[in-house]
Amino acid sequence: SGAPVTVTLTPSNGECSTPANVFLDASNWQGGVPVTVSAVDDAVDDGAQVCTIQTAVTSTDPAYNGVAVDDVTVTVADDDAPALAVSKFANVATANVGDAVVYTFRITNSGTVILNSVNAVDDKLGAVALDATTLAPGAVANGVVTYTIQAGDLPGPLVNTVTATALSAGGNLVQARAGVTVNLVNAAFTFAKTVGILG
Repeated sequence: SGAPVTVTLTPSNGECSTPANVFLDASNWQGGVPVTVSAVDDAVDDGAQVCTIQTAVTSTDPAYNGVAVDDVTVTVADDDAPALAVSKFANVATANVGDAVVYTFRITNSGTVILNSVNAVDDKLGAVALDATTLAPGAVANGVVTYTIQAGDLPGPLVNTVTATALSAGGNLVQARAGVTVNLVNAAFTFAKTVGILG
């Protein structure tokens, strides 16, 4: 028996948390005191992280004050995952040369972390202007592009693909693609048949 002992616990980083102190005295020193180490959800896709619980012992009893206690190291698994989904729609299924086709784009943060620098580029239409470039989980960015069918697009169909990209909170690149097809009709080619009766 002796004076109470205080063991101060200090995590090496913000990846884990512990009680600030553990107290040992005559009633519990033999059996010890359980300590719960909790993972901290940082909403960053940074992979598994190491966290070391550093210890320091203080007591008014010189036999225990400053006694070395081994630090404890734990590995915190990462439960954060970046993901992106994109969909693309055309307002018509079939178009003629000269028709305006309206394409609608919808980009969704389908992961669990914030996405930054959200961008969309279509291989036929070019860069797509979006109404948001930072998306919280579940948030959506929208864009609309109008394209006029050209004679050079014939004979069709007109197939184009959009690629959406973003950077996750952890700095990882995520991307998704979607395509749409519009069938083309050349209205310039029409045929007329005239039937005449001679008499």
